Amino acid sequence: TATCKSKTMHENDNVLPSCCSDLSVTAACLSSPFIQRRAVGSSGRISWLYDAINDQIISGPNVFNDSTVTFSCQRKECFMKPCDPNLRSNLLKWCNTEDELRLSVALQLCESKGIGEFINYSGSIDEYTRFLCYTHHQTTEYFKDEVFTSNTIKPRKLVIDATHAIVLVNFGIEALVVLQLPPDDEQVQTIDHALERLCTLLKGDQQDVTLSDEHIESLEKILQIKVFSNTAELTGVKSVLDLHPKIQSSLKNEHLLKPLNYNLCPINYIYDTRDENKYTFTELSNADVIAIESYLLPFSVDLKNVARAMGQSYPNLRQHLKGEHKNMLTSYQQLKAMYNNEIHRIRKLVIDIRRGDIKESKIHEELSNDLADNSRKMLADFRNQLKKIQKKDSFIEDLSEKGFIYQNAADREIYADDNRQVLEQKVLGGATSTHIICSNDTLYEKSQSKWHTLCDQLLKEREGNPQLNLIYVDFSYVPYKLNDFIILPTTE
Repeated sequence: TATCKSKTMHENDNVLPSCCSDLSVTAACLSSPFIQRRAVGSSGRISWLYDAINDQIISGPNVFNDSTVTFSCQRKECFMKPCDPNLRSNLLKWCNTEDELRLSVALQLCESKGIGEFINYSGSIDEYTRFLCYTHHQTTEYFKDEVFTSNTIKPRKLVIDATHAIVLVNFGIEALVVLQLPPDDEQVQTIDHALERLCTLLKGDQQDVTLSDEHIESLEKILQIKVFSNTAELTGVKSVLDLHPKIQSSLKNEHLLKPLNYNLCPINYIYDTRDENKYTFTELSNADVIAIESYLLPFSVDLKNVARAMGQSYPNLRQHLKGEHKNMLTSYQQLKAMYNNEIHRIRKLVIDIRRGDIKESKIHEELSNDLADNSRKMLADFRNQLKKIQKKDSFIEDLSEKGFIYQNAADREIYADDNRQVLEQKVLGGATSTHIICSNDTLYEKSQSKWHTLCDQLLKEREGNPQLNLIYVDFSYVPYKLNDFIILPTTE
């Protein structure tokens, strides 16, 4: 029989915090065999089943209506919290989400809505970023102790995918608010003071607390806000000043109060499971969870940054370097496919360990094999490719602003064995009143001083002859080897 000896949350941290800090019941026990889960997806209910292997809620009827207690007592928390720079890629860990649940979210085993979407935050996090954390416990539902101690016949559990039952649910409102302050240290001090005042207002401990005009003026200087919450009413908030009224209106509607977290008990404590081997759940060690996250999350962060970069239009590439642009898009699709394959590979590994089918020691082998090494190399190669492409797009834009016409030597069918005369014929064609500078990425990178000197000379020459055309022919994508810049003038 599962028991919990703790008396109050204050005397022992072995009780799940709820709307009542003194709640001391078996269903609130944090000790084994109970496990806890933050509410990051679908709304669970008391007595519903839970598949801890995949971290998914399985809905069902409450066959313990007479043994369920609903307790209401408001308890609020609100505070500012800095972000550890080392946890920027693992925000769910930063906000104390359970190891196994973080892993399930990262592996896309379960949906990540509301607070769970915090893992997808890709905005900047620096010394001017602030996190406001708000929790309002309103109601706690839990099983009476008799459910765990009764000798009566247990109800039969028919769903074979579940490993646990939800024995306690905390309902209320939770919000994680990401705020980006202006990069001005003097303004930051006044904004921080106003945010502390807002926290006091949200906690509601002091009835006479209000925001002054100065506080409001300071809070209006916040550049950006992003809210992650278990209620959709708050996720759309666009101003920090709207937080308090939105929360107050949400608290008046009980339908907007959603689960905050759950306490789970193995189903064989609650139901007649007959074949207990079907319901095995093995937790991974904290060290192995961290190892998997350390492998996957940097991929995830890099892919978000890559996706943001790929969202740009790159007009110069699409106009002048169609082949390179197409290659970049192809490489991007291959990179995403690789990441999805890695997710599936590690996901299967974790599921098999949780089911007890393979040993946990397999993790180290899977994270250091050729597949993992190739994935790391593929990501690094694409980042380098993307960086070069972005630089080239900016370079072409800069040439255009200076009045140069950019041309790709590949469009002129230039070959490695072309002699100087053939090269000049292909590059010049029938151009008149034109100066052409031939270069490539390597020359530009290694001899920037010389490039700028030549560029300035050509621009100065055009000042005296406005009809002069300046053309930059890029040899980066042809086999012809340039040992130095070539300038080809023509005469009328």
